[in-house]
Parts: sequence; structure tokens; C-alpha cells
Amino acid sequence: MSGIIGAARNGRGTMGVAYDATIMSMRAIGVAKEGKYSTNLGLMYAARNGASVINGSYGPPPLPKKYIQRPDGTLLPNRNYVEFPSQLVVLPTLGSQYEAVKTAARNDVVMVFAAGNEYGDQPQGAAQPSGIALFPAIRPENHRQGIYSFLLDLKDPNDSRTYKFADMNDPDLDEVDMSDLSGTLIAVVATDRQGRIASYSNRCGIAALWCLAAPGGDLPIKGQTKEEALVQSTLPNSTYGGMAGTSMAAPVVSGGAAVLRGAFPYMTARQIIEVILTTAIPTDAPEIYGRGRFNLGRAVKRPYEFGAVGYAQRFDVDTKGRNST
Repeated sequence: MSGIIGAARNGRGTMGVAYDATIMSMRAIGVAKEGKYSTNLGLMYAARNGASVINGSYGPPPLPKKYIQRPDGTLLPNRNYVEFPSQLVVLPTLGSQYEAVKTAARNDVVMVFAAGNEYGDQPQGAAQPSGIALFPAIRPENHRQGIYSFLLDLKDPNDSRTYKFADMNDPDLDEVDMSDLSGTLIAVVATDRQGRIASYSNRCGIAALWCLAAPGGDLPIKGQTKEEALVQSTLPNSTYGGMAGTSMAAPVVSGGAAVLRGAFPYMTARQIIEVILTTAIPTDAPEIYGRGRFNLGRAVKRPYEFGAVGYAQRFDVDTKGRNST
């Protein structure tokens, strides 16, 4: 992800979208002390220590998966697999994640989150983004629409029989409202080399107003090499290679956000997000591609549309005496 965002423009390997950006990297995997998730702590640390853009190439895994991987790497069909009709949202962790995202929003950070790679395992649920990318849609008026289901507990992620769900008609759930996160983040789905939605990618769905598409790579098709099909970037031990996923698409947009924060240093995070979303190239399938395909060349020139759906009619900016070309 760091290479996609900021690999040097030095004539070797690949070049990052924002090749002169400064990268803040943190180790934020697993559960930290006192039950606090380290991804949340990392999000807040970055926001409080100068990050202007945060890339979130992480999220919950598909629940459950069609196949279980054995220790030797072979895959076996999951005998307890069930295809759920809606996206699953783990309710007990929402509060801490919400506070982390709110912290970053208060610190004027552009947040970009991968939409998820669940389509192969949970095609119905993958009609919506997963994880934080979905958060602005979690609000009382959506609880009973069959868009998502609240998961209270699970003893075995691979055994759907151990899942415990909330009653979506419970009036107490009306307190679960993340609508105030609208305008604070971008969800990113992945496209293949031809600009079509990748085979594994979640869709934008109800998040269409804050979602767009960017190159994430896919399996090679006939006549394609692996290098052509995948997104190439830096790898550990001073090497280069290709990968595919919405985790690769998100940093394309994050790198673009870093370029825009340099081009328009007087704009707020919300205004940079608005510029990115309203300059995307529209498609005829917003339920898949949201606002459309990310277009940094268009975004870096100027704001393209004022008063777009979901945004105020007034774009009020103080340039603080600075000029932009």
C-alpha cells in the first residue's frame, strides 16, 4: 500500500501516485491491551500526529467463507457455510470504531477505506461495502431495510450455526446512528484492467454517495500476463510485485488525496473528499461504482461540480492568500 501511495519517481520499479508524499507507517494488527483494537488506536494516533490522509486497507473478513484453509495451504469446502442475504456488521465493536473515525474527522483527516473483497464468499452481502466504509449508512431508518444485519456474537467464524444476531426491529437499536460520518470518508471498490468491477470486489450499494472505483487488479484473463492483471508495487526486501484487492484500490485514491492536499492546502478534508467524489467519471451503475471511476487528472485542476447530491450548494473556502494552478 505504501508503494502504491508513495513509491519514489526514480526510474526504478514502480512510481507512487503521490511520489513525494511523506508516509507515516504503524504496526496496527491484532488486539491491543485492555481490549482496545490496535487499528482504532493507530487511526487515532495518526490523526493526532499530523497525518492529513489515512488509508484504511483493512476490514472484517467474509463471514463465513465458502472454503477453509488447512495448515498445509489446501482448501476444503466449509460444511457450515451459509450465504447471508445482507451485509453482516459486528455490533459490539461499533462504538470503539466510531470513536476512532470521529477522532480522525475532528482532526481534519481525509479517510479512505477499502470496500471489501467478499463477493466470492458472500455475493449478496457484498452488494454493500464492509467495515468502516459502510458506517455512514448505519442509521435507524436503514436498520430494518435488509441492507445489513447486526451480529452480536460468534463462537466460530467458519460455523454459521454459532452466530447470534440482533433483532433488527428492536427499538433500542435506534441509538445506533452513524449518519454524522457522512462527508468524512471515502469507500473504494476495485476495478480490473478494463475498468470493470473486479471479480472479488464488494459493490458501492447504499454507500454510492461516498463511494467510487479505482484500479485494484484481478485474476489474469485470456491474453493477459499476471503483471498486466495485478497492481504492481513495492514489496518487502527491496523487491517489486503484483497483488489484487480493494486494499490495492484504496491507496490509489489515498495517494490522489495526498496530491490534492498539496495542490489545495487551504481546503478542509471534507472539501477534498467532495472534490474527489464529484470529479469521478460517472457510470450507468451507481449501485456498483458509486460516483464513478476515480480521476485524479480531473480533480487536481479544480472543483468540478458545486451543489452535487449530498453536498451543500455553497462551497465556502478561505484560500488564506495562496494560489493554486
